Amino acid sequence: MSASLHIIPARPPRVGPAIVMETLRRITKYTRFNDADAFDPLLEDLILYLRDMRRVTPPLCAALIAQGLDVPAAHPSHERQNVIVTFFRSLPPRMTARLILSGLEGQ
Repeated sequence: MSASLHIIPARPPRVGPAIVMETLRRITKYTRFNDADAFDPLLEDLILYLRDMRRVTPPLCAALIAQGLDVPAAHPSHERQNVIVTFFRSLPPRMTARLILSGLEGQ
């Protein structure tokens, strides 16, 4: 006689677009981008960047996006660039630009 055992986690793991905003808020928590006056423009820029990227490039994942953006900063917004690169690096590496954009737009 066999019995099947069903284990239900107390809280299902967060996947897909659901983790995108959580990740962005966690990354910006102790930076100047935690303030709405800086967070909202950062969010809007990420959305516009990913929308443009979807139009002109083949499907990319978070790891490749982070790699492409992680270049030596030659302008004063170095902190902003670091936050953006850290954000993409903190997402699951194979998360597509489409899923990331979906998570940012669905906030």
